[in-house]
Amino acid sequence: MGAIPAAFLRHRVGVRAYVSWGVWGPARVLRCLVDESMTRTTKPGAVVSADVRLFAAPGAVCPPGSLVTLPDGRRGYATGSVNHDGGGLPTPDHVEIAVAVGSVLGVPFGETVTVLTRTVTGRDGYGNDVYGSAETEVEACAVRILSSTESRDKGADKVVDSIEVIMPPASSVTAADRLRVRGVVYAVDGRPEPLTDPMTGADPGLRVIAKRTTG
Repeated sequence: MGAIPAAFLRHRVGVRAYVSWGVWGPARVLRCLVDESMTRTTKPGAVVSADVRLFAAPGAVCPPGSLVTLPDGRRGYATGSVNHDGGGLPTPDHVEIAVAVGSVLGVPFGETVTVLTRTVTGRDGYGNDVYGSAETEVEACAVRILSSTESRDKGADKVVDSIEVIMPPASSVTAADRLRVRGVVYAVDGRPEPLTDPMTGADPGLRVIAKRTTG
């Protein structure tokens, strides 16, 4: 039978091929057939996901980690692909691509964090450094709430919120910078450190701890 007939490839899907963490290739359109299974909730009230399969012509390239935009605008990640080749048998040769589509608390896969890079621009009348800042958006970050503590200082309540942000390896953040996460500004606490696997030497990302004090 040869390749799957072009007439079956009724859908147009946006694909940005995965290169490395936080880095994808240019956007392109993939002709395919979209098959979606029942939407499921993996954690009540928190994570809703759907399993989607794309059936494309032989040679389609969509490695795991690629960004996929479905015809209705939903986005997800490719999780794997399989080449179906009948070896000359009367079966439709094609590439099957598995895609996980979902959201976490209404936030698309991955989070965008803004780095407020602080640089000394001068001194005030008291000789203290005056800082200016430049904003850089960093995509594909993971954010985790570490703690929220409350204390009483001189009769006033003080709340300290601490978060952990895992950013792509090439991200540039220093201890003097600030992070804007979900609309809230946090001060970087300590020196950001790369996460390195001691067994493989893999560099999965940059770990940044940041805190915010109110009250």
